[in-house]
Amino acid sequence: MTGHRKKTGEELDWQNIAHQEGTLVFLMGMEQLAKITSQLIENGKDPKTPVAVIQWATHWNQRSVLSDLANIVQVVAENQIGSPALIVVGQVAQLMQALQPHPALFGQHILVPYKKQSKLFGLLQDAGARWDFSSEEKLNPLTSLYQSYRYQQRYLLTTSSLTAIFKTN
Repeated sequence: MTGHRKKTGEELDWQNIAHQEGTLVFLMGMEQLAKITSQLIENGKDPKTPVAVIQWATHWNQRSVLSDLANIVQVVAENQIGSPALIVVGQVAQLMQALQPHPALFGQHILVPYKKQSKLFGLLQDAGARWDFSSEEKLNPLTSLYQSYRYQQRYLLTTSSLTAIFKTN
């Protein structure tokens, strides 16, 4: 369901929502997270109900946190989780770690010294990586290139390293 008010400006039916069985999923609700959690608790949902917040779901830079209704707002703030994100309320949230995919290159940022797209980019993305083109003039000095990105780990692919990566996989 949407994390916003109805199109008419009316509030969501929190009494009904709080008493639904199963899993609740809120889209576009990060700005309203505090209101969503407080309304669910005020309308009868157990404060210990598990909640997962997944930022950039299914993307290479996906981040997620798990807590309960009473504490998720604080956990989200501490971990600087923002939009876009899904808010998943219910017992299924406890399965987050078990259900989360772990592709080999998940969370990695790879700089590719090519100017046109090929099958390589689909393979990198399917393996969980984020990729960017890098031009020759940016490669010297390499440190300035890395400083222009805010990623903890970056890799520069060359023709020989690409051959090695895809022959071993």
